[in-house]
Amino acid sequence: MKLWLKKATVFLLVMAISLSPVYGAEQGDTYGGQLESVMQMILSNHINADALTPEMLFEAAMNGVFDILDPYSMYIGARNAESFTDTLNNSYVGIGVSLIQEGDYVVIERVFLDGPAYKGGLKVHDKIISAQGTSLIGKTPAEAAAIIIGEEGTKVTLRINRQGYEFDMTLVRGRVTINAIDQVDLSELYPDLPQTVIDQIGFLKISSFTRNVDEELEPILDAYKSQGKKYLLLDMRDNGGGYVDSAVNVSNLLVPEGPVLRFVNNIGREIVYYSELKDPSFEIVALVNRNSASATEFVAAAISESGIGSLVGETTYGKGLAQYLYTLDDGAVVKLTQETFYSRANNPINEIGVTPEVLVEYPKYLTKTSKFYPHDKNAEILEVERILAFLDYEVGTPDDFYDNKTFEAIKQFQSDQKVYAYGICDYLTQDLLNKAFMEKKSEKDLQLDKAVETLMVQMGL
Repeated sequence: MKLWLKKATVFLLVMAISLSPVYGAEQGDTYGGQLESVMQMILSNHINADALTPEMLFEAAMNGVFDILDPYSMYIGARNAESFTDTLNNSYVGIGVSLIQEGDYVVIERVFLDGPAYKGGLKVHDKIISAQGTSLIGKTPAEAAAIIIGEEGTKVTLRINRQGYEFDMTLVRGRVTINAIDQVDLSELYPDLPQTVIDQIGFLKISSFTRNVDEELEPILDAYKSQGKKYLLLDMRDNGGGYVDSAVNVSNLLVPEGPVLRFVNNIGREIVYYSELKDPSFEIVALVNRNSASATEFVAAAISESGIGSLVGETTYGKGLAQYLYTLDDGAVVKLTQETFYSRANNPINEIGVTPEVLVEYPKYLTKTSKFYPHDKNAEILEVERILAFLDYEVGTPDDFYDNKTFEAIKQFQSDQKVYAYGICDYLTQDLLNKAFMEKKSEKDLQLDKAVETLMVQMGL
């Protein structure tokens, strides 16, 4: 989950219009009148009435309505609507970091160039213990974001834990703009690759399908063509989606002519989007992971199913539902799920995802729900063993049983970490496993390695 709440605001299709009444006036009058009566009853009689406002009660009522719909429909009050819209375009006011969950801690996964955190010296792997004196231990990244994000120019004081050493840092919140597309120099990552190979490959990371991402992409691809590049390495890991029209336009720049995706609404009406590209310029290897969602999934599927490229990484998130955005008269926003979408080959995506041709799966971070002992059987023990194997400890084939190999591997890991080596996977050991996993993952990108290898096979090398 990003600090600026991107994963909570992923969109596939967005329209800004005014809502019209759906029900007859009689029904509207009945339910609207009841809601107003109940709100007035609370404001007049509740023991904590002094701390309540009509706006608070109405927003709570709306949130309750949307809670019974689906995970993606939501009501956003007028006071939060602007920042909500900003997140769609990779612009927000905050400190400029991306956060992940690591057990009970919120941990910095990325520090964005030239943001307040970058200028202040925050680093990847730093844990944020508290913000403005409020503990963030046990909170999700979204809950932490609600405390850290604030008005531009205001200050936020953070308590940071860096490899066991704690200190306070005060930052001035500022506007952070994150590029939807980053070009990556492959020669810096793989200096041993021949220049003749490097010259044929363009390497791009698309972090979001923002409103103008296709306009940003087109001149980059034109430059690649003029340079004689024939292959494209496209990193869409952790891309939570975005605007449908932008993602379709991106597909039109990459994918040969034919369907891109198909929408179906609640009465069976279909809308099919097409690519009209007759002569694709690049063969593609695209990277995806379990956080690649929504619009990213239909773009990835179109690349794979069209035959123009292949996918490397993990099965994607599985969000095949499209939301429309409605702006109300007071500035509040309703995001409503209205359609299911299917891939180029008419395959369902929702709750299934898109599975790459080449699977390279990372372990998941440990959530510290329990300590683990020999002979325990628990689903999280599988992730303990997968992390140990990723760190090159011998555990055999990872499973959910804490056998003798797991016991010995934990003992050796504890010894290497210079803590008491007794073979029990306690909370400290799980913290250390998470930290070691994160550090090795940032040092050596196995998914990217496999993508480069796959691309070289496509090149006949």
